[in-house]
Amino acid sequence: MKNRFSVEAVLAILVASLSVLTAFGAYHVSLAEAKAGELDVKAIKTITESNTEFLRSNQEVMLDYAAYDNYVIQGADDDDVADYYRSGFSEALENSMERPDGPFDDPYFDETFLEADTLYDESLDLFDAAQAAGEVADQLQLVMLITAVGLSLSAFASIGDQSGIKAKVFIVISTITLLFGVVRLAAILL
Repeated sequence: MKNRFSVEAVLAILVASLSVLTAFGAYHVSLAEAKAGELDVKAIKTITESNTEFLRSNQEVMLDYAAYDNYVIQGADDDDVADYYRSGFSEALENSMERPDGPFDDPYFDETFLEADTLYDESLDLFDAAQAAGEVADQLQLVMLITAVGLSLSAFASIGDQSGIKAKVFIVISTITLLFGVVRLAAILL
């Protein structure tokens, strides 16, 4: 009778512990998936802003080329006409006019596309962070699966004769899954 009580107590503890651990893991899976989704949405928004900025920057380059062509062609003999067309230069083109390799040198394009490049890099960082959060969710789901198996084995062992070898094997396996779950959750979450 005493042996049966201790087996029942062990099984009750295993069922309760594995239930709580599985629920705890499920909660953290939902948090990790929510974080991954949120980061993914931010990354998509940022890459869209980057694409918009690239289009704006390309348009600025085309306008600068047109203004520069008119400046050179139309303003070659008339300083007032040249000044008129030069007033339409972007700040980046105006800065490049002062450099020996300008206009339209590498610093011109770096300055013109700086915001687009910055947003693009930011979006890549966000995509990486979303992927990392997704991988955490995947690891947590594996832990949940293993603890759920342990939970089902301990529940199955509580049915029928708990003094047999089946119950003892299921208790050992359930205990291993409980320890695995605790260790893995601690490693993932801490």
